[in-house]
Amino acid sequence: MPAMTLPTVIPVGYEPDYRTADIGRHDGGQFFGCTAAERVGGDWRITVALHLFDQDGNHLRTEFRPDTAPGDAPTVLATLIGQLSGVSYGDIGIRLFEITAHGRKWGLLDKSDDVGERAELVPQGLAFYPPWNGEYDT
Repeated sequence: MPAMTLPTVIPVGYEPDYRTADIGRHDGGQFFGCTAAERVGGDWRITVALHLFDQDGNHLRTEFRPDTAPGDAPTVLATLIGQLSGVSYGDIGIRLFEITAHGRKWGLLDKSDDVGERAELVPQGLAFYPPWNGEYDT
């Protein structure tokens, strides 16, 4: 089997009413806003994250708001995005990245295997495949 290589930049399609509703561009580059939930004891722990990238899709940093109340997560994320200037929502293209924060791994990881090429955004569980058109599976 030939060696598999992912594209350098992975397209991520904007879907305003779904899992990629909080992505786009701003004056400083690109952004991907998201939340991740995990059950701790009998309670849900929500972490809000805003990943920031340069215009070429290189990860610059991530702003985290851990331990957000579930009902507050949309407002917290909107506030983070609202601090960026020149925001426009739409498709983005980002490169692989990986960080560990708040007890979990975050990033866009190469998850290619014997079955085929795949990049996965974790911990959200969005998987991107050829033909690399921005569409994803959950």
